[in-house]
This record gives sequence, structure tokens and C-alpha cells, in this order.
Amino acid sequence: MRGRLAPLVAALALLTGAGAAAGAGRADSGGLTFAGCVASHGSGCARSAVPLDGASAVVVSRDGRSVYVSGFASGTVAGFSRGKGGSLRPRSCIAEAAVAGCATAPAGTLAGAAGLALSPSGADLYLAAAEADGVVRLSRGGGALAFGSCTGTAAGCLAPSVGAPAGSASGDTSAGSSATGTGNPLTGAAALALGPGGSDLYVAALEAGAVTWLARGADGSLTPRGCLAFGRSYGCKGVPGASLVGADAIAVSPDGKNVYVASFTSAAVVELRRRPSGALIYRGCIAEGGADRCRQLPKGSLSGATGLAVSPGGD
Repeated sequence: MRGRLAPLVAALALLTGAGAAAGAGRADSGGLTFAGCVASHGSGCARSAVPLDGASAVVVSRDGRSVYVSGFASGTVAGFSRGKGGSLRPRSCIAEAAVAGCATAPAGTLAGAAGLALSPSGADLYLAAAEADGVVRLSRGGGALAFGSCTGTAAGCLAPSVGAPAGSASGDTSAGSSATGTGNPLTGAAALALGPGGSDLYVAALEAGAVTWLARGADGSLTPRGCLAFGRSYGCKGVPGASLVGADAIAVSPDGKNVYVASFTSAAVVELRRRPSGALIYRGCIAEGGADRCRQLPKGSLSGATGLAVSPGGD
């Protein structure tokens, strides 16, 4: 496990209870009450035959009938059918190692299974693989998971050659047209967010300190289009200061006009403007103590930032 990823994994392990997916009922007052859980080991939960060690992300289908969970330490993705009251029943899974009843993914592609994003149609499930330094597309034919394709440095994956030439003007802070850079802006890929209608996929990469823009084809395939990174690394366009260092959470506003990124290491939240084309432009940031030329927040207010959510109204 890489050093920079360790704080993120430890926090997720504490919240998920040793490889468990928990269910909670929401009381009328808005409070939560425990309803049940599924775990690959431990006691008190329904047992999952699929390893869920380091359960790190959950996504629910639009119709509310399917739930998917990624296992960081086990390199797995498990799918569940969601019944009345939120109960979960195992349905499908995919893993690198041989797991009974699971589809098999190419070696090295699911390592560090982290962020998940489900396409609007539900046909494609995307996975950020932090230790594989890439993004994987899984198909959901008939509800069963199957390996589709990958973008990254693992064997057989599409190379993540994105960004602007390293010699581009420092004042240009938009993730625009693709160009070959040095290195991989998907290193430590941690979180995913889809643009409006699923036209684009955005990736926050913790170790790279970068945000990558991937255009999504009608068949669900991904094409690298651009990136933003600290110091214009990897051939990406740059952002002021180190506000993207440790980028590990990302969210798109409901109107599709803005993308927000939380950075664990720099204790910052970065605001990016999204063009109609899907390209991203740096707009500003907030950070503890006003570091990295960001608007100032009190010390300790953003320490260990690991998640983001935008209100339905975008306020």
C-alpha cells in the first residue's frame, strides 16, 4: 500500500467496519437507525462470499434496485440486488484473483479498487483503481458484471496520454486538448464523477495530484482529453499552488457547469468551471490558512478532506 493512500484507506476501514457494507434506515425526523450489514468476515453481519476488504465506495443504480461496492484491499467489485426496506442480496461480482462465482478481470487492473460511477443508462460501471493507476469500465449486461476496457498503465489498457505540452503558458489553466505528456496523471486514481448525461468522466488522482477529463463514447468507451495538475506535471495544464495535491474526491454540480475537487494532502477544495465541451478551467479554491493562493478557512476545518457532495440546487 502506498504511503499517500494509507490515510484514506484507514479512514474508510474505520467507517465501513472491516470490509462491511452497512445499511441504515432513515427515520422520519431525518435520523438514521441501523438496519443491517454485509461483510466478508467478522460477526454480526450477513456473510458475503465475495471479499470486501477495505470496502471503499458504494453506488446505487437510478432505479434503486442495484448496489455496487468496491473492495480496495481485495481488488473486487461486488453487486447486490436491493430489496424492500433496503435489504441486500448478492447478485454479481468481478475480481482479479479466482473467486467462486465471480467474473475475472485482467491481472493488475482492479488493484486498489476505489471510486465508482454508474452511467445514466446503467449499462456501464466505472472504477477508479488506485494501485493500478487507472480507470476500468465494467459492463452490466443482464445485471452481471464483466470486464470491458481500461485506461492506465496496466497491460492491455489505453495509455492515459493527456494534457498540454509542458512548455505551455503558465497562465493557461484549462484542461483542454489532448497531448502526450510524461508520466501518468491517473496515478493513485481515487474518485470518479460523470458529467451531465454521462458525456464525460472526471477522475481525481491522489498521488498524481491531478484531475483528468475522459470523453465517454456512445458505447461507454473512454478517451483521454485533458488534465489539470500541480506544477503542470504529466503534460497537464497547471493550477496555482499545490491545491490539487492529494486530490481524492470529486463532484459535478447538478447544472453541469462546475466541478469540485477535495484534496486530502493540501486540505483544500478546488472549484473548476466546466465548459460545454467538457473541458475544465480552474476558477479558485478554499484552503486552511489560505494556502496555495486559496481563500482562507480556519485551521483544521478541511484537514483530511475525503468526500464531497453538492446540494440538488447547487447552492
